[in-house]
Amino acid sequence: MEINILIRAVIVGIITSLPIGPIGILCIHKTIYDGKKYGYASAFGSVTADVIFATIAAVGISAVSELINGNIVLIKVVAAFFLGIIGIRVYFMNPSKNEKEEKRVSKRNLLAAYFSVLFLTLLNPVSIFLFIALFTSFGLVNVISGHGMVSVMQIVMAIFFGSAIWWFCIVKLVGKFSKNMSEEKITKISK
Repeated sequence: MEINILIRAVIVGIITSLPIGPIGILCIHKTIYDGKKYGYASAFGSVTADVIFATIAAVGISAVSELINGNIVLIKVVAAFFLGIIGIRVYFMNPSKNEKEEKRVSKRNLLAAYFSVLFLTLLNPVSIFLFIALFTSFGLVNVISGHGMVSVMQIVMAIFFGSAIWWFCIVKLVGKFSKNMSEEKITKISK
């Protein structure tokens, strides 16, 4: 597989891991309030869910690639609209309303933090559509549909790598500056 395809898949992993919703804010809050270990455990739960969604989307794309290739322009328009809605929603999101999710992810242990975020993330299967939109936008549909399960797994692993890199950097950065983080600053970062 060409390196530029894998780089595009890594970028997809980074994009899907941007803390654009309650789960991202939850992982940042876990880092601020409970420490980097809990931040990493929570973030890895999110990364795992992203890999599951990416796999479902990639396998689904390979199964319906003819339909996708025939309607690529329409899919790109719908994907752009969908990504725009997500951006608008994030901009107006109030992170302080995430207390319900935060209470579910308690400080009991790292495994509980991991599984809690994993299951909370899996409760939002809309991410599958985000992956389909990004696969389309980054030109990965033909690669996925044309090269079988080996290319699907390579792309999914590249997405995992991108997502993991992003979260490692975020948790490291937030952990370093957590003393100076307030709810207002978190909201500004999210926007």
